Amino acid sequence: MSYQLLKKRDFNALISDTFGFFKAYGKSYLKGFFVINGIVILLLLVTTFFFSRVFMDDVLNSMERGYSSSRVLEQNLIANENLYIGLVLLIFVVLIILTLVLYLYPVAFLNKVAKGEEITNDALFGFIKRKVGKAILFFLASLVTFVPIFIVTFSLISLLAMVLIGIPLLFIMTPMMISWVMLSFYDYISTDNGFLKSVGVGYHFATKKFWPTVGSTLIIYMIINAVTSILFFIPYLITIVSFIASAESASQSSMDMRDTASTMFFVMTLIIIFTSLISIIMQNLMLVNQGVIYYSNLEERDNISVNSEIDAIGLSEEE
Repeated sequence: MSYQLLKKRDFNALISDTFGFFKAYGKSYLKGFFVINGIVILLLLVTTFFFSRVFMDDVLNSMERGYSSSRVLEQNLIANENLYIGLVLLIFVVLIILTLVLYLYPVAFLNKVAKGEEITNDALFGFIKRKVGKAILFFLASLVTFVPIFIVTFSLISLLAMVLIGIPLLFIMTPMMISWVMLSFYDYISTDNGFLKSVGVGYHFATKKFWPTVGSTLIIYMIINAVTSILFFIPYLITIVSFIASAESASQSSMDMRDTASTMFFVMTLIIIFTSLISIIMQNLMLVNQGVIYYSNLEERDNISVNSEIDAIGLSEEE
């Protein structure tokens, strides 16, 4: 495949090469993604669907009781307390597992591309399994490093928003912070560097070519949000309009209203699950974009591809 990951890039190249990566590797990348993440994603979606159905059944049952609906709903929630707690805990655990694998997968894939190694599901899974401990340490360490920095930064930006200065700063600092974290993560997972050293490398890479990095991250972020928003709001609006039309034409019996509301809740749950799946897939666009930024900075710092070519020439002359 004619895709060069290790090369210097400007703003346009950071965006075009992000999509170029999927053009070159999209089929094998997505295939491996679903093979490795498929069971966890399916478990999350099924658990979410089941939780929504149980909750909506309690809501519908309480609505039939009229003035005492809030009290009935509270009684139903208390009666199913153990079920809800169990489902929430299961969703939480699955989300943690999915987040770890979701963030490690593109790092593993791009690591293999950069080294020119064979990309197989076994090789990717082996890389993820070896690095999962470091990923957990990274997220834990981020709670006492990145999180306080984010809180202070965005609190100041919120105050500045009152005098309009904070609004453009928000569009600048948000992608900058995203890139700083992700570049630090790429370095921490791909090298033997300690956490603080990787944070320093991530900050250096995020600020060295500040505007191309911030600009490309912002563009990718906007693309992801635009796609997921469109795919959510179009079926959402169609469902709401259909519900209103059905409610007006239906008889006023509680059974008819319950069936109409039940159908709407069911469709809305499917829309949310579908949008969640699309959002999970679309996150790979951002993660790969940050990988392209990382390896572009790595090449500019270390001249890896140039040195490799020189070594190859030296070996061929010796032969």
